[in-house]
Amino acid sequence: MAITISFNQDTGSISVEDYNFKKIERHKGKSLLDFPKNYIVIDIETTGLDTSIDSIIEIGAIKVVNNSVESTFSSLVKPPALEFDPEFDDCDFLFNSTGQKYYYIDSYITNLTHITNEMLDSAPEPQSVLKEFLDFISNDILVGHNVNFDINFLYDSILKLVNPSYKQVDYDWSDIVTSL
Repeated sequence: MAITISFNQDTGSISVEDYNFKKIERHKGKSLLDFPKNYIVIDIETTGLDTSIDSIIEIGAIKVVNNSVESTFSSLVKPPALEFDPEFDDCDFLFNSTGQKYYYIDSYITNLTHITNEMLDSAPEPQSVLKEFLDFISNDILVGHNVNFDINFLYDSILKLVNPSYKQVDYDWSDIVTSL
């Protein structure tokens, strides 16, 4: 199983040859080295690490204009429900109207994020949250810790759930590097 990843520094374009040898190209803007005065700090929580099988469960953002907080965005996001698996009983299951068990996230994700299945059960659908988030960020610079992870999830979710023809998410971005 071969995977080839290439990066065009001039355009910020990343190309990936995936498991099926189908080329995927993401146009996500470019990485910035200077820190701007106007930007949006973003952070997401997900059900896992793989954009092809996992989902966003929370989006948070802070819009900064002239180095001052202007506004914020925060929303839980309802992922697809998972059917009960008798071998997997390590979470706070929910019950539908016929008494069948279901869940959105396992206990590991709940412990990591402090988001529960009950909270996600009443969360808005991803399409509406992603549309609101796109309106919020407009065309501003996105900043975050390990932001490439967040950008990839947002990009893929927008293409899959909001607009399959939305081929260009041309936001410049900067990764916040922290040291311990």
